[in-house]
Amino acid sequence: QLNDLIKLTQSDLSKGDRTRVMVCITMDAHARDIVAKMIRSNVDSVGSFMWQSQLKHKFRVPPSHARYQARDPALRGESGERAEVAICDAILPYDYEYLGNGPRLVI
Repeated sequence: QLNDLIKLTQSDLSKGDRTRVMVCITMDAHARDIVAKMIRSNVDSVGSFMWQSQLKHKFRVPPSHARYQARDPALRGESGERAEVAICDAILPYDYEYLGNGPRLVI
């Protein structure tokens, strides 16, 4: 997939599409490096801090005790799923917040 994205940058893309492809390349390369680091460190449990400290995105039905249970039904899937961001023991609803300076992707 990463090689296909790199080849795509060599084609005739609009400025916006080129930026989106470059963001995908950056994120894929970062994910590849993180996974390689976890393999080298013999991470083999979801309880490992190295795994827990990674920002994870989920699309699921929130648990019944979640305080944001009724928040913004327009952002729900057909079965009540919603986007969430998880890190360590914190899970927060993802409501498409401002993500920073677009031309300067930092992950």
